[in-house]
Amino acid sequence: MLQPHQKRKMLGEMLIAEGLLTKEKLDNAIREQRKSGGRLGSVLKSLGYVTDQDIIMVLGKQMGIQHQVLSNIAIEEDAVKLVPETLARRHQTIPLFIKDKVLTVAMVDPLNVFAMDDLKEATGLEVQPVVSTEADVLKAIDRYYNVT
Repeated sequence: MLQPHQKRKMLGEMLIAEGLLTKEKLDNAIREQRKSGGRLGSVLKSLGYVTDQDIIMVLGKQMGIQHQVLSNIAIEEDAVKLVPETLARRHQTIPLFIKDKVLTVAMVDPLNVFAMDDLKEATGLEVQPVVSTEADVLKAIDRYYNVT
C-alpha cells in the first residue's frame, strides 16, 4: 500500500512529466499542503498551478483509463435510460453510449468496483469506464436526468 506522501509525490511527478507543473511549483505546493492540510491536487488547483482536467488526464493515464471531456461528446439518451438517476448520482457516473453490448460510462472514480457491479447488474451489459471530472459528470447528470 502506498503511503500518502508517496501517492502525492507520484501525482506531482506525473504532472511534471506531462509538462503541466514545474519542480519549483510542486515544492511550493507541498510546503503549502504541510501548513494547511488537504489533498495535493486541491492545493495545486487552489494555487492555480493545474486544473481539474490536468489532474484527471494524468490520473487516467496512470490507471490506463481514457479521459473524456463530456462537453466534447454526444451522450446517447438510450444509454442514459438504462441507468436510474439514483444510481448515477450515488456513483457519480453518467452513461455515454452502448456499442456491442458494452455500456461506456464516464465516472469520477473508475476504480470503484461496487459502482461497476451495480451498473452491470442494472443494465445487464458489460461496463467500460472512462474518467471525467466531478464537475463534468454532475453537470451531465443534471442535464440528462432532468429532461421532462
